[in-house]
Amino acid sequence: MFKKNLALVLAVCMLFGMISVTGMVGARAEDTTVEFDFTQLYSATTTLNTVSSTDNSVTLTFALGTNTNNQSPQYNTSGKAVRFYAGNTLVVSSAQSIKNVAFTITQDANDNNKALKPDSGSITDGVWTGSSTSITFKNEDTKQVRFSKIVVTLGEGGTQPSPTETEEPTPFVKPTTPEEIVNAAYDLAVGETLQDGPYTLTGEVTEIAYAYQTGNTSISVWIVVGDMTDKRIECYKLENGENFGEGEGIAVVKVGDTITVTGELTRFNASTVEFKAGCKLIDLVPGQGGDPFVRPTTPEEIVDAAYDLAVGATLPQGPYTLTGRVTEIAYAYQTGATSISVWIVVGDMTDKRIECYKMKNGENFGEGEGIAVVKVGDTITVTGELTRFNASTVEFKADCTLDALVSYQPHHYETPEEILEAAAALAVGETLEGGPYELTGTVTEIVEEYSDKYGNITFKMSVLDYEVEGYRIKNGTSITAGEGVEILGVGDTVTLKGDIKNYNGTIEFVQNSTLEDIEYIAKVIRASLILQENLDINFRLITDQFDATTDEIGLQVVLNGKTTICEGEADDENDKQYIYTFENITPALMADEMTVTVLVNGEPVHEITYSVAEYCYKLLRQTDNATLKTLLVDLLIYGAKAQLYINHNVENLADKGLTDDELDFATPDDELPELENVTQIAGKIDEEDAIYSFKSVGLNLTDGIIIRVKLVLNEGKEHSAAASLCINSYIDGLLEETSVPGTYYAYAKVDNPTFFDTGIQLRVVNQGELNPSLSHTLYTSAASYCASILAKCADGRITDEALKDIVVALVKYAYSVKAYANIVNN
Repeated sequence: MFKKNLALVLAVCMLFGMISVTGMVGARAEDTTVEFDFTQLYSATTTLNTVSSTDNSVTLTFALGTNTNNQSPQYNTSGKAVRFYAGNTLVVSSAQSIKNVAFTITQDANDNNKALKPDSGSITDGVWTGSSTSITFKNEDTKQVRFSKIVVTLGEGGTQPSPTETEEPTPFVKPTTPEEIVNAAYDLAVGETLQDGPYTLTGEVTEIAYAYQTGNTSISVWIVVGDMTDKRIECYKLENGENFGEGEGIAVVKVGDTITVTGELTRFNASTVEFKAGCKLIDLVPGQGGDPFVRPTTPEEIVDAAYDLAVGATLPQGPYTLTGRVTEIAYAYQTGATSISVWIVVGDMTDKRIECYKMKNGENFGEGEGIAVVKVGDTITVTGELTRFNASTVEFKADCTLDALVSYQPHHYETPEEILEAAAALAVGETLEGGPYELTGTVTEIVEEYSDKYGNITFKMSVLDYEVEGYRIKNGTSITAGEGVEILGVGDTVTLKGDIKNYNGTIEFVQNSTLEDIEYIAKVIRASLILQENLDINFRLITDQFDATTDEIGLQVVLNGKTTICEGEADDENDKQYIYTFENITPALMADEMTVTVLVNGEPVHEITYSVAEYCYKLLRQTDNATLKTLLVDLLIYGAKAQLYINHNVENLADKGLTDDELDFATPDDELPELENVTQIAGKIDEEDAIYSFKSVGLNLTDGIIIRVKLVLNEGKEHSAAASLCINSYIDGLLEETSVPGTYYAYAKVDNPTFFDTGIQLRVVNQGELNPSLSHTLYTSAASYCASILAKCADGRITDEALKDIVVALVKYAYSVKAYANIVNN
């Protein structure tokens, strides 16, 4: 007996490719493991069935299960693993107690524990634990899982024969009673057939595995002998014995009947004991109910009977004809196609839809008719065989025919009240018939902001007290590009056109519906940072509802308690739009939130919150320009260093939202430009004519790039109230006297970071007069000051790390602006 089993296992292993199966052969006194290695595979199309270990101690039985796409477990040669599809089953069985089953997973499902759901024990991360001689794993996920190895751990007890054993097998004693026969069959090893057959058993039919169809010569059913409900027997491909003629026996067997069957008994796999194909039905006693099968006649009876079928079974005595309303086109008609697939509902049986699978035209229809024009809502009459394809699908089989078609004329709702009332009554997923429709409402919420990439926006609007969502709405042909979905916002009045459906309880204009009209409120439609200059923000307003010749439009910005009324001017290219500039935001205030309010005749009509950091992050995550990314990251870091330097809002640093990938765009320390201190007295006048002398040069590090010079009044000279700083040939502000008599400050603002290392000439003149000069001429630059600070940090004269950090950050920012400006301007 052992040699026969070993030969069978070797044959199975050869059949299914080079699957490495290892394990212990011989007596077992302690836990042992059996490994199935699927990495040596030869065919991607080979379907797995049964694989046993070399010692027959463990058997794996793969099956299609409830997979709806007819995909059985298969080899995957490229991944060297088993493809275990949704609905597939795997039975791991042994005569020993199984304690552990470990899967080596090479491709994850959505949830591996669900993809390998056991019928007993528990599984975590692909490792099953429990105690059983047979575990059925089923893929209850929607996605396949792949595994390359299975390691089975067996518990103590029991023995396995060794290849070297020479003991004579125990003589076979043929079972005689029904109980003995069933028990002996269940004691068989997988693949073994009960000796000295055939055998005869009588039992009650509990399931029709494969039902009778007209012209068939066999069916498959399950029976229970006596009260042995835990040891069912499958009668596989059961044929009529000589007692039954055509239309009798297998043609009328139903659940509840008592039948007598003769044939060879075998253990097909770990979970199935069966009469082999070709077994014979020799007696049939109908169960209670009289006639074995009463053919349904009314549409309701036919549908109910079809839904009562077992999976794989076909309704006897077909074909059948049903008339129903088309609710879904599963596979639409394409030019030249000979079939389509649709779903229908018969009468009001909405919970028992019927699929018409690969439906063809009947003789009443020619080319271009029938299936070529069927649409949702049409009423069709179909003839064919009815079957339960799987647990969720009852269908007319392929090649069913379309016999009649009544084209549906959808009702079109006219008024907004009618449209909304009908839309509110839709079932989830249902689309309102008679579309497209138009509705006008007020925007209440932006769900997904406008996307430049896809040219659409998602928002909610209020229409006659109904909430309606516009999903991924695009501009209609009547909307000028740039003046529709691109600037749509809360408070606008909009008109949408498209199909309407119930999406999870929400009334929705479906994707690709269009914006047909828009009436704006006065509002900020865009804010942009002037990156190549100082940190000024341009706010663009649209005032479609207001007349600029009679209405006063204004913009108010409140930042850290300070209110600023911004200057604005009309856009030369669009008379509906105005541009207001909020100037001179210092780097340390980048992360601070400002409140921006549009004022019409002094009254607030629209309000947003904003910050420089918010703008930087949004642009950073939209652009693909690496140079611009570097500029934005350097600017955010500069802002954070400025916050730390003056200890402002440090719990909300401007750079705290940068990811590791984004930080990679920052200018590296080893790429810091080599700076030179070029500060010197560039031009002199006679000493007796010099009223002021330059004492020192500094830089305002937190309020922008502002050079600060200290001057002193020369001995014996009088201060001029009109003394002003002349920057190159431009006269700036008056000198500011300090707390030290005779000492003054003057400021030269670098209006553009691209001039960071550009030298400038500074001297003192009387306001309104370029000559004569009241001081020597000083040549300097912002970069010169930074060079002196970094040199002092390097040689230890300055130990202030915060000062060093902000200077380094400023230098990086200034040069990244220059790099970006060079690209933009060239």
